[in-house]
Amino acid sequence: MKLSRSLLALALALLATTHAVEMELTNKAGVTIRADVREVSDHQVTLLFNGRQTVLELDALDAASQKKLEIWWAEFQKKAMPDPDRLQIEFMANRRVATKGGDADDRMQEYSPEIHIDNRSASIPVRNAKVSMLVFGKSVLNSSIIGLIWREDFDLALLEAGHQTTLRAQPFHNSYDRDGAAFGFMYSGYAVLLYDADGQLATHSVTPVWLEKHTGKMEKLKKNKTYTRNLDPL
Repeated sequence: MKLSRSLLALALALLATTHAVEMELTNKAGVTIRADVREVSDHQVTLLFNGRQTVLELDALDAASQKKLEIWWAEFQKKAMPDPDRLQIEFMANRRVATKGGDADDRMQEYSPEIHIDNRSASIPVRNAKVSMLVFGKSVLNSSIIGLIWREDFDLALLEAGHQTTLRAQPFHNSYDRDGAAFGFMYSGYAVLLYDADGQLATHSVTPVWLEKHTGKMEKLKKNKTYTRNLDPL
C-alpha cells in the first residue's frame, strides 16, 4: 500500500518532532550536513535528512561528530521518554462487591488494583518517572458530584525498552448505600498518569472518556475529597 504525499509528509513531520534534535555532522571526507538526529546506537545514528529517515554508520563520521553524538545521546537518555504510542498501560481494579452493613442493600467494594505498563520501544527506556493511580466514584445522592475514592503514587526508576512491569496498589475498600439512608460513592472510573522526570505528563489511561480532558487537574486531586464533573474542588 502506498501512502499519499500528504500522509507521508505528516508521518515524517511527526517522526521529526518526537525527540529529534538538529545537529551539524561531518563525515571523514569533510562533508558537513545539518540533520535532525533521532537515535544513536552502538554503531549507527538515525537521522531525518531532506525529509527522509537515514541511517549512517558512526564510523563514517569524524571523531568530533561521533563525540558530539555520544554526549547528546547520554544526556538525552537520562530524561528520554518513549513515544506515547509505545507505552501501553492497563489498569486492573480487581474489584469485588459484597453485601455488608446494617441494611440488605449496603455494599462494600473491595479493591486490589494493579497497573501493567509495557514499554514497547525498541531502544528508549523509561527513567525517573512517576505513576499516579486515581480511582473515582460518583455520589449516590448526586451523580454530578465526583469523589476521589483512592489515590496512590509510585516512583518508576527504570523500565527498560522492551520490558514490562506491574505496580500493585495497597488494597482498600469503599462502602455505599443506594437506598434508605443513602450515602457514599459508587465506582465510576480511574486514571493512570505517567509523568516524566521533569514532571510533564507523558501518557495516560483514563476512563470514562469525559475525564480525559481534565488530566491537567488530576495531579492536585486529593483522596477522599469531592469535585465537580470538571474536577474543580467543592
